[in-house]
Amino acid sequence: MERKYEITESVTTTKNIFNQEDEKMVEHLLRKMLGIPENVELDDNLKDTPHRWCKLWTEMTEGYRTNPADYLNKMFPVNSENMADDAEKRHFDGNATKPMYEQGIVVVSTDAWSNCCHHLAPMHCRVDVAYIPKDNVVGLSKIVRMVKMYGRRLNLQEGWQANIADAIMEKLGALAVAVRISGIHSCVSMRGASEQTSKTTTSCVRGIFTENDAARAEAFALMDKNKD
Repeated sequence: MERKYEITESVTTTKNIFNQEDEKMVEHLLRKMLGIPENVELDDNLKDTPHRWCKLWTEMTEGYRTNPADYLNKMFPVNSENMADDAEKRHFDGNATKPMYEQGIVVVSTDAWSNCCHHLAPMHCRVDVAYIPKDNVVGLSKIVRMVKMYGRRLNLQEGWQANIADAIMEKLGALAVAVRISGIHSCVSMRGASEQTSKTTTSCVRGIFTENDAARAEAFALMDKNKD
């Protein structure tokens, strides 16, 4: 059966947002940070560092130049006979699929990077997302892409997870969403307290999960199972 949908995925912008004048300024600041006088030739390993730095931060801030929630635009109704991507060629019985998704919880887990908004220091996190669909579901890879693209902003964990949860609620009209992020922050492990084993875990819930203790507990239990 041919499915009808519109593909309106966000297109990642990878073009360098820095011009030559910006890169000269970066080189100047790099010299000051490293204590290298302007009249001293840069080491071969450092000559292209300003350009590499500009490319890095162009990539790490792509989330500001796109709408990560657009990854959720390609949806499938819960009673669709084929909810998988075309390449996978999976087919489900429509009558059997609908009640499964109405009563079930979809859980997606992934590793993702971001940078803290206080020190611009990297944080490496595990992000668990659970939701109960109402009328529509979305490809699992789309949730992963959305999570990673929201990570390409300067974040607090609390803000990152709130963006993810709100996008799923608004785009999919989900009955419930839960997001848990557990991460290691370089600003804690490399500076200040210099605590190498410190880990920060935060979570947020929306919809039914805010009022139904059993459903919320099941969602977080499924997240724990995804660790295996």
